[in-house]
Amino acid sequence: MSDYRVCHQAPSNDGYSSSLDKLADAFGDDVYEHPEYHGEADEETLRQLQAARGNPDATVRI
Repeated sequence: MSDYRVCHQAPSNDGYSSSLDKLADAFGDDVYEHPEYHGEADEETLRQLQAARGNPDATVRI
């Protein structure tokens, strides 16, 4: 299936990228407290981000 993804793939531990459960590592704690500082997001997206916070095994809807 690598030809389907082309160059799109999950971030690696490259010292720059963060996984969904660790957004604060990349954006600071305010990404959860004040998501509006980082752009617009609907309520469902914010719920999914909160569900994944600190839980690398969380199931989220994309």
